[in-house]
Formats: sequence, C-alpha cells, structure tokens
Amino acid sequence: MNWEGGRLFDELGEGFGGWPEDDLVEGFDVEGFFGAHVDGADAALVGGITGLKRIAILAQEHHLTFTPHTWTNGMGVTANAHLVAGLADAPFLEFPFDPPEWSLARRDFVMAEPLKADPQGWINLSDAPGMGYALDEGRLLATRIG
Repeated sequence: MNWEGGRLFDELGEGFGGWPEDDLVEGFDVEGFFGAHVDGADAALVGGITGLKRIAILAQEHHLTFTPHTWTNGMGVTANAHLVAGLADAPFLEFPFDPPEWSLARRDFVMAEPLKADPQGWINLSDAPGMGYALDEGRLLATRIG
C-alpha cells in the first residue's frame, strides 16, 4: 500500500475492503502515519461509519484535518455525510457529481429520491429513521437477478 504525501487512504478508498485494524494500537505514530491531513477513506468501503469514526477521532486528537472520500453512490454519500455532521471539525465533504456521466440520477439510481445539495452547497440530512432515505423498490425489483 502507498501511504505517501499525507493521502493515507487512497488505495483503501479505491477498493480495499477494510482498515488495517492491527495498526490502531496504543502508541501508534498517528502523525507520522497520517502526514498533514487525513482524507480519502469512505465509510461505504472502509469499516462503515463506526470504523471510519475511529480514524476521524485519531485525526482530531492529533489536530489533523479529516475529510472522507465520498465518490460513491448516494447511500455512501449519505453515510459519510452523517459521520461528518457528527464531527466538530470536519470542514467539508466531497460531493460526487460530474454530469453527464455521473449525474444524481445515475449516482443514486437505487434511491427513491437522489441526495441533493441546496443552492448554497449544503446537504440537508433527513430526520427520518436510519440514514433518512428510501430505496426505489420498483427499480430493485426490476433489476433483480434470479
């Protein structure tokens, strides 16, 4: 794995399935390992919200900036947004939107409604139970295999 340039999680965020738990031990050299900031991890790919929260807390304890990588579907973006909303010093959240190839409709195709940013760039999280989104049951049924 490549940990250079302060971008700790590039390879983890790009497809590795989990955080190397053995590295999260007492006395771990966080600053030497993290570099100047911590970014690139995605709750959808690296340990879920709980696992990524551990990484965010380590970064905060060492006065490092934490920003998750969210270049995933709307469900993953929502999970990362909930994590960031619960942290006091996460300054921003990556919002995957690159039309025409990566539109909201394509990114969030299994959700009943896409996750949108308001005109000022804010994501307003729902107060509905769970993550606050509903699945598009019709699309899931239409794309069912077997």
